[in-house]
Amino acid sequence: GFIVSVFDKEGNKIKEYKQEYKKIEVTSAHKEEAFNDLLEIPYLLRQIKQKGRNAVIADMKKRSKLEFPDYFPPISYMLSDGNNIYVQTPLKKNSKDQFLLLDSTGKTGKELYLPTAKKVEFLVQMQGDKKYFHIHNNKYYYLKLEEQDEEEEWQVHLENL
Repeated sequence: GFIVSVFDKEGNKIKEYKQEYKKIEVTSAHKEEAFNDLLEIPYLLRQIKQKGRNAVIADMKKRSKLEFPDYFPPISYMLSDGNNIYVQTPLKKNSKDQFLLLDSTGKTGKELYLPTAKKVEFLVQMQGDKKYFHIHNNKYYYLKLEEQDEEEEWQVHLENL
């Protein structure tokens, strides 16, 4: 499981949430997805055009070793709407992301499955905290990219919680 502690501005603990959590194994499919994300870096895309995908992959494997943990960390992201805390976990169900609601009374465990927002590109992640979703006034806002031919259409979607 995991624990989320809430502190006031003086550093005094005012609340603690304890949540049971089943570990999620990092599978070979997850590793392959992470590797493919790396191949979307503009520099590597240019290399793929010049040398071919297989040559770039072989070169990457020669020069570096990607290491993965056995399990995902239990918390992928966390945000608050001022009253509740929403903890995103790595668990997915029916192509939706799991969020655990930690409410203002100290109760934990309500599970919400919310649509997956647009994936944050690898280089953008390296720049810091970036997510294409937000929760405000009991509503989940998320950005979705719809690609049609050569056009990109960015859509903001909304779900009531």
